[in-house]
Amino acid sequence: MGRDRVEICGLFVDPITFSDILDHIERAIAGRRAGLPVQPLALFSANVDMLVKASRDPVFAEELNSADILMADGMPLVWLSGLLGTPLPGRLAGSDLVPLLAERAAARGFSLFLLGSAPGVAANAAELLAARYPGLRIAGTLSPPLAFEKSARELARIRETLAAAAPDVVLVGLGAPKQERWILAERASARVAAFVAVGGTFDLLTERRRRAPPLLQRIGMEWMWRMAQEPGRLGRRYLIEDAPIFALGARAIWRRLREGRQ
Repeated sequence: MGRDRVEICGLFVDPITFSDILDHIERAIAGRRAGLPVQPLALFSANVDMLVKASRDPVFAEELNSADILMADGMPLVWLSGLLGTPLPGRLAGSDLVPLLAERAAARGFSLFLLGSAPGVAANAAELLAARYPGLRIAGTLSPPLAFEKSARELARIRETLAAAAPDVVLVGLGAPKQERWILAERASARVAAFVAVGGTFDLLTERRRRAPPLLQRIGMEWMWRMAQEPGRLGRRYLIEDAPIFALGARAIWRRLREGRQ
């Protein structure tokens, strides 16, 4: 995107704001409507869990870094960027971006398609957004079945549905790394302006899961709120699988300090 990215433990995150992202998407839409031969934007987010997974999986790291925009969705990444001497403007959560994007879409007349989550959830999220932002154009919704990515028939059905709906922007809530891999596989042939990976945002919009209070978000404790709601699913992830973030961060800071002395 023509900017210097911030390197955090092998991931290259964009020092960008929500306003910048909305402007990039709007320019991509204008280019598509003008018939310019440009590939759809791919917008991904990175949080602690994804950073740790990427440190173990070079392929996933490469996939995240191939995004046109990689957002920092987690205060620990923002804090690490500051400790590394390259501070990011702030946290950019998909659950915050989607309402802003819906508001911009309603004002500018471009359309959204919601793909992902459990049956009925994307449709419910679309209804809520349309009610909140009068004039918002919802091109369609689709909740693919589990393991759809292994079925050529299901993949073709999604392509056909998107082609018929002809949205400007596709919001993809399939979870990582499935959503990123699907976007990268489909973007070359898709006739849309942008794909935005939004994780569990549809569940938050429909309140299937409750988001942490703003104070907990600001102090980086949203993970505790989520774990309290889903201890069986998230306890191991946060307490065991994501624990290497401390060692990864310490090594990154130590390397940066050594580089500064040379």
